[in-house]
Amino acid sequence: MRHEQRSAFERRVRALAAFGHRGSTTNRERAAADYLFEEFKSVGFEPERETFTGSKSFGARVLIHVLIATVGAMGLWIWPVLSIGVDIIVLLSLWAENSTRGIWLSRPLVRYPSINLSATIPAVAPRLRLIVSGHYDTQRTGILWRIGKYVIPLFWWLPAFLKPPLTLLGVVIVGQSVLSAFAMIHGPHPAITTGNLVVLGLYLFAIVLLADWAIGPFVPGAADNATGAAAALALGEAWQTEPVQGVELVILIPSCEESGLLGATAWADRHRQELKELPTIFLNFDNLGVGPPRFFDADLPLFGWPIMYPDEMVNMAKETARSIGLEDIDPHTMPGPTDGLAFLVRGIPGMTIVSFRAHGYMPWYHLPGDTADHLDFDEAWRAVSFGWELLQRFATNQSKTIAQR
Repeated sequence: MRHEQRSAFERRVRALAAFGHRGSTTNRERAAADYLFEEFKSVGFEPERETFTGSKSFGARVLIHVLIATVGAMGLWIWPVLSIGVDIIVLLSLWAENSTRGIWLSRPLVRYPSINLSATIPAVAPRLRLIVSGHYDTQRTGILWRIGKYVIPLFWWLPAFLKPPLTLLGVVIVGQSVLSAFAMIHGPHPAITTGNLVVLGLYLFAIVLLADWAIGPFVPGAADNATGAAAALALGEAWQTEPVQGVELVILIPSCEESGLLGATAWADRHRQELKELPTIFLNFDNLGVGPPRFFDADLPLFGWPIMYPDEMVNMAKETARSIGLEDIDPHTMPGPTDGLAFLVRGIPGMTIVSFRAHGYMPWYHLPGDTADHLDFDEAWRAVSFGWELLQRFATNQSKTIAQR
């Protein structure tokens, strides 16, 4: 990739961070979408805007679930059967919403207009489609994220199925159901009452943290994810001069990733039919420039089971990392989702490229310090270059495989 593309990458990251924030479904998000739309056009693309229904806060969406579970816990002695029913509904809704399979209890909060941006570089007689993506919206901050920068590295040592951050909440909800079942059998009992008070105390603690997150200010989002949006544009520019024959490229810059992967989900669902008609692979960028480039072997919902990246994609990422001399050529799993999860759930294979320091430490993740001044642009560009090499490998290897079928 050329030096001028590296300069354009840094310029775009700084310009997006300069908005102050790009909070999901806010006026600044729309202003950032306008800026990116013009950047698409400036390099010769014919961009498309697609509106969808988004949300202003994922913290608020989770908070609704905890509030409903709390109401169920308060009714343990009066309606224990109803308490169990409420717990089951909350657990199912948490699973559906965090895996992007549906919007249940938080639907009243998913009602605001948002914008996805995309452009397609067509191919003659295409046999493969590649999607390069990087969301452009930013997250709300709060006490939860100030604690999180120290807690997230502790998740490093857990097996993947225990890393989803809301697993503990799920355990508490299941525990509440067990208490309700015992209440039905044994009636009033001091041990059950004590357990119920502990559960209510944990819910109260969660409500305080989630409420603070739900209304917290949005962060500048230089690393997360001005870098991803700029990376997608950089790879699109490079593809214009070095396309692979028979491969169509889609540059996708979705929004509302930070409020529940809503943009990527909406785009994939809206284009479901055409995605079925042509073999498709995605390459997703998220949170670059805070450490060395790395890649995933699984994407984790905040609540639910890990979604694994295909072995074929992981192996190609390892081979590519080795070929360009990256220090860390093994895949990793981090506690929290990217847009890659929305694609994987819909049967689209691919890979997500990220960055972080040792044991997953990210000093400004979802904090006001996520500014351009705290970015390592050399490391961010190494991640973009890694993505370009991996994209080329996807294009050549997979198109050959398809041609041989």
